[in-house]
Amino acid sequence: MKRLTIALAAVAALALAPAAVASGSLSGKYKTVIKGSHQLGGGLNGTWVLNFTKGQYHVTDNGMAAVRGKTVIKGNVITFRDEKGSNGCPTPANIASS
Repeated sequence: MKRLTIALAAVAALALAPAAVASGSLSGKYKTVIKGSHQLGGGLNGTWVLNFTKGQYHVTDNGMAAVRGKTVIKGNVITFRDEKGSNGCPTPANIASS
């Protein structure tokens, strides 16, 4: 489940990466609803919200905090560093855009 949160953030980051690199930061609130998934015992199902503000991100799953942390942009790579949350990972996730 921990990598799931990073995967969701990665999908959003890849879509936003060119604009983020150009502006130097990510911003905005992104929401998706997953239904009918059997992956992870149905753990993906629900309403997921990813919120970027001033070098930080916050992910919620059905309104409950899942993970929060900081983003760092260097060149075409966005690094997610989880700081708090039940779905956090101790290893930063690097997402590159082309």
